Amino acid sequence: MPMILGAALLVYILVAIGIYKFVKQKTDNKWIKRGALAFFILLPTYDIIITNTLGAYYCLTTPSTYVNKKVEYPISIYWEDNVYPGFDKKDRELMVKNYLNDIRLKVMALNAPDGKVYVYQYKDVSQEYYQLAEEYATFSKELQKLRQEFKKATDSYPPNWKETRDKYLSMDKENDVLRNKLSALLNSFELQETIYDDKNAMPQMNYTVTFNEVRLNPFSRKFLYSDETKIIENQTGNTIAYNRSDSPFFYNIAPDFALGNRYYSPWGWEICESQSYLYYNGDGFKYIASYGSAKHAVDLNIKLYNKYIKGKK
Repeated sequence: MPMILGAALLVYILVAIGIYKFVKQKTDNKWIKRGALAFFILLPTYDIIITNTLGAYYCLTTPSTYVNKKVEYPISIYWEDNVYPGFDKKDRELMVKNYLNDIRLKVMALNAPDGKVYVYQYKDVSQEYYQLAEEYATFSKELQKLRQEFKKATDSYPPNWKETRDKYLSMDKENDVLRNKLSALLNSFELQETIYDDKNAMPQMNYTVTFNEVRLNPFSRKFLYSDETKIIENQTGNTIAYNRSDSPFFYNIAPDFALGNRYYSPWGWEICESQSYLYYNGDGFKYIASYGSAKHAVDLNIKLYNKYIKGKK
């Protein structure tokens, strides 16, 4: 496909040059010649100019990503995802697996495509689990320190770097064993699922995470996709963290041949340097980093492609 695109672009350039030369021969009017030249330059690139212009506008007018309060023990969270919309069965299983650890997060509520809310929590968790979790947390902190030492050692290769490497690799394996043991023990307890007809009927959660598409004006929607995440402290009603993400679509001159079935360009840029992603990694809302938390079985980019391009829900 890239070769076909390159060949098509070459043919376009040759045809454009031929027509432009023909126009120059037929008229001495400089405005007609300049107009013809501008037309052939802008025809395959006009969307790049418009996208970047809109990007500059939204960079100046939209709020930056912020985290006003770091929460390491949210205890209970309600996730309301209105972009997918909601968490289907596979998504809910993924969320429970990744985040519901009965330590930092004990109760998880998720909106579903059927309009209902599913609430999950483990029952009768043993003291053995909490003790193992504490041991794992302590061990992981020690491993993190050693990881930094190992990184420095690989930069300078001091005389003892092999000892540092061997110790790090040994602890890393032991850390995996502890993590798997902890996960297996948690999975041995009963997972309780309670279904509510709507979010007003469920128990009060400490925090709400909302994910919504930002509906730009009809013109901007032809060039950009935008969404926003809010983390709300339910007791106060304050938004303690916020993220707005704007992404460009594929340019006409560089369509989606490499991956296919994508709504916006995964190689696209965040319009503002101040825009990032709120990243919940199971340890609480305290990171702003590249998006990495697995919340849905189907990638957002593919989901939006199916919704807007193919017309599938």
